[in-house]
Amino acid sequence: MPNLLISHDLGTSGNKASLYDESGRLLASATARYKTRYFRGNWAEQDPADWWDAVCHSTQEVLKDYRAEQVKAIAFSGHMDGCLSVDKEGNPLYPHILWADQRSWRESNWIKEQISEQRLF
Repeated sequence: MPNLLISHDLGTSGNKASLYDESGRLLASATARYKTRYFRGNWAEQDPADWWDAVCHSTQEVLKDYRAEQVKAIAFSGHMDGCLSVDKEGNPLYPHILWADQRSWRESNWIKEQISEQRLF
């Protein structure tokens, strides 16, 4: 019974799970999609509960021909430059503000007027 690794890429449009054996050979892959809510012209948010559902679904899909006990490690990569506010238990306080969200463009422009982009970076 080989040892397995699951990797998850929590991306902008869905979660991709990939299952590998110890030598790095890809055994299975599955993607579970979720929605982005666009509103007010330039706001973009996602429901973190949808991420969890996608992780669970894609994990079950890649393991359909294997045993969960074989999994020895799980790796995650996630959204870039987003904001998810959580309480002290880690529960989301608000939907995730996606990297594509533009609600703070006025504040962003003001900062760019005060500080060079290079210095800010």
